Amino acid sequence: MEILAIDPGTTESAYVGWNGEDMLFKRKEPNIDVLWLLRKYDGDIRHLVIEEINPYTMGKTIRDTILWSGRFQEAWENRQGHLFRPVQYLSRNDVRQALCGAGSPKINDKVIKQALIDRFAYGQKNFGKGTKKEPGFFFGFSKDIWQAFALAVAFYYKEGKL
Repeated sequence: MEILAIDPGTTESAYVGWNGEDMLFKRKEPNIDVLWLLRKYDGDIRHLVIEEINPYTMGKTIRDTILWSGRFQEAWENRQGHLFRPVQYLSRNDVRQALCGAGSPKINDKVIKQALIDRFAYGQKNFGKGTKKEPGFFFGFSKDIWQAFALAVAFYYKEGKL
């Protein structure tokens, strides 16, 4: 099962493609470029998962991120003649539960990142990133890419693939 996971943002979004073993791609791009990618996508990936935003207070940045998530969903689902599955949304709490076994808000991004390192790069130096000369599994990851990958892994757990 190959999936595309998006960590949406107000102006830029991070996304990864993952097949359960290999990172197919990882990028952070302006939202308009991600939208264009989704509208024109004709590759093998059949699953799209977007982080669900749970607004506690509705400021402009939260509202803009929610609007972009909806535009991504529309672009993915409204392509005729394709066998893509409907978009799935997972909350940050779902990600915490899948990767750390608990949904506590005290499980922050640092703990989620460590859970990923323990699973995919245990014992490797530099958090599994490696070096430019010898790249590791997490080479090129930034904060938002970590979140998109955590979303992809959580979706795999939810679907019973890991």
